[in-house]
Amino acid sequence: MKKSWLLLLLISSMFSAVTNAQTETRFGIQLAPTFSWLTTDYGDIGSNGSNLGFAMAIKADMFFAEKAAFSFGLGLGLNQGGRLLHNNPGDYFFNSELSDNILHALPELSDIRYKVNYIQVPLSLKILTDEILQLRDMRFSVDAPIFTLGLRNKAFADITGLSGVQGFEDNFYKEIVSKDINPLDLSWGFGIGMEYNLSGTSRDGTSLLVGLTYAQSIFDITKNDGSRIVDGLIEEENSSATRHNINIVVVFNTYLYGF
Repeated sequence: MKKSWLLLLLISSMFSAVTNAQTETRFGIQLAPTFSWLTTDYGDIGSNGSNLGFAMAIKADMFFAEKAAFSFGLGLGLNQGGRLLHNNPGDYFFNSELSDNILHALPELSDIRYKVNYIQVPLSLKILTDEILQLRDMRFSVDAPIFTLGLRNKAFADITGLSGVQGFEDNFYKEIVSKDINPLDLSWGFGIGMEYNLSGTSRDGTSLLVGLTYAQSIFDITKNDGSRIVDGLIEEENSSATRHNINIVVVFNTYLYGF
């Protein structure tokens, strides 16, 4: 966690430097369908599917040069996560109060879909190009790096692969597992897009941006307080789960003066 605090300190220093400079500010509303999946560093827990989610945010671009801005926002990321197939039996939700105690002793080949909702604070450096050739109302934009601080709201799990297993009558859906998901998430990423001026110019009007972003969590999103059974022996469940996101981003931007 020390690395995360150092990174947050660096980001806050960048923000302070920009806010102390003479800036023009434009505000935007961002909507984004999201595709997320999980990977782990443990061979017996494998990625087994993705989540379709949604993200929304209110953003501000604070320009400190003609084509460069410091961008930040506040938003929500819904249904983030993915499916993991667990080859070993175990208790993967040690801290959570599940609907049935039998879920604290999952069999091998249990398939768990994590669905996590986050309050998100994205911070990035945005670079804009000149207008493209003769299409003077269009230009490219690049956001790199993008750092996003996530505050976990609620987390759910769909636990499948249980039907027909001795002791289990059916699969389980929407189990509340927030206590086994880390409350803080930090991710890095980058984005590209194309921006079209709807009115005015690129420096004083309104615009629509369509683009793609990629993000990857820096730290394990799970708490690892559970256990697993390997070759008949109980051991700590200490795998690290990384979340990956690809977002289709649509942003409506407009300048507001006096900020």
